[in-house]
Amino acid sequence: MQIIPAAVHRFGLLDLEPAGGDDGQVVDGSLLVGVVVLGVPMSRRALTRVFPSLCPYTEALEMSRVCLSPSVASNGESFAVAGALRLAAGRGVRGVVTYADPVAR
Repeated sequence: MQIIPAAVHRFGLLDLEPAGGDDGQVVDGSLLVGVVVLGVPMSRRALTRVFPSLCPYTEALEMSRVCLSPSVASNGESFAVAGALRLAAGRGVRGVVTYADPVAR
């Protein structure tokens, strides 16, 4: 049996000039206001069936979580995800599958 960690890459969005109190997590002196997590898909064929040249669990991942503070400005999700995908590409990730959940949380 092979054990594979669920979260492969984790990226944080930092507010370099927070306006309010720092009641959240502070990283290198900046307030953490969002995270994007890329992890192992439920099936190793999530992307490799369509793109067979991708190596599952390293080049083909799933966007497991996107969570941003309400303090993040409009379009912050797009900014955070775009930055995370750029960084992931630099680490060898070539494909990411995402699923939308229309339920308000």
